Amino acid sequence: MVFGNYTAKDKFNSIASYKLSEAEEDITIVGIEIEEKTDEQGKTFMSATIKNSDGKLFGTISDVVTTQLEAVGQMLEEGTKEVTVRVAHRTSGNKRDYIVLEMI
Repeated sequence: MVFGNYTAKDKFNSIASYKLSEAEEDITIVGIEIEEKTDEQGKTFMSATIKNSDGKLFGTISDVVTTQLEAVGQMLEEGTKEVTVRVAHRTSGNKRDYIVLEMI
């Protein structure tokens, strides 16, 4: 699935994207790609790449964030030009670290 301003050039460059979990600045999202991929063992997973307003790409395989990005993608499809988010780090009850997006 592709949402907003995400081009073939962005898809090509996504292999060298930054880790979303390491983003320190707010991200103004203008484009998103969400796709199903398969690892070496044959297990499928969802991968998402975000394009910010400066053209910088951020990638993630977080299920939580991918679900959030589907909602952001719908906003982009409905005419919103950009959505600004912040990456927040959380710890589950099982002491597992994960990330979420906070819309700002």
